[in-house]
Amino acid sequence: MKEVGKYNTFKGTSTLLTIGTPIITLACCGDFFVERPATAISAAGVFAILIALLFVKDKLAEKIKTPSAFIISAAVLVIIVVVENILLPMKYVCIATMIASGVDELTFKRMYKALECKMPQCWQAYEHFGFIFAKTQDIFDEVQKEVNNNEEERPES
Repeated sequence: MKEVGKYNTFKGTSTLLTIGTPIITLACCGDFFVERPATAISAAGVFAILIALLFVKDKLAEKIKTPSAFIISAAVLVIIVVVENILLPMKYVCIATMIASGVDELTFKRMYKALECKMPQCWQAYEHFGFIFAKTQDIFDEVQKEVNNNEEERPES
């Protein structure tokens, strides 16, 4: 698999890991949606959706200085421990999210960040929504064109 394919695979897995964990955990440990009215969503369901949206924002805007998913989950866990009887399912969501975010920090995020360092600077022009929309060969061809243009512009001595 080429660099862009690896990058997109690692980035996608990382995104699914941090976004899907809160929703899946809450769905497993409690009522995600209230069953009485057909259109009502439980408070826990709204909370899980908000956490997932925060992580989506975090994955899409990694360049902006905001707390990571792990830090947000740790802070929310501290608040939930204080009111544990009311928000026990939320405790499970935060613990699972912290674990998933920690795994993400140590594996997939590190992998796609390492690939970013190996790629030429022009790859950022092809990045949209955190993923690279180009073939690896196209990116390296653009670098070769720049090198050739620079060589042509240099006066011969």
